[in-house]
Amino acid sequence: MQSQQMLALLEETKANSIDEFIQSKLKLDGISPELIRLGIKNLLQNSPIKYKFNAWNNQN
Repeated sequence: MQSQQMLALLEETKANSIDEFIQSKLKLDGISPELIRLGIKNLLQNSPIKYKFNAWNNQN
């Protein structure tokens, strides 16, 4: 269920980067942005919306 909610947020976002998405949409304090970024990339791997974030997926 949380995966579906995250995918819905990613589909609707106007953010230009994963970091911008994390800061503006998730507003998570105290959690490593790298850990969140990794989770988002893993979630997008099998998602039909992964094409929307190709530039994000190429970032290290």
